[in-house]
Amino acid sequence: MTLDVGQDTGEGDVHSGDQIIYVVEGKAFLRLGKEEAVAEAGTVITIPAGTHHYVRNEGDIPLFILTVYAPPVF
Repeated sequence: MTLDVGQDTGEGDVHSGDQIIYVVEGKAFLRLGKEEAVAEAGTVITIPAGTHHYVRNEGDIPLFILTVYAPPVF
């Protein structure tokens, strides 16, 4: 997934399975439940099933992330 500068995934994103995000390039602001963090290239984030989350490109270049769902979401 690529998010342009300032773009986000939308508020209240939640999935029925676990999600893993790997930041390939850029800088991400993340909110997982009530916790907030900033992640840069090389960071892995795990999001347990049922956790409300939000991702926004916090940098000045496109944010490129890989995301994996377990079990897979079709």
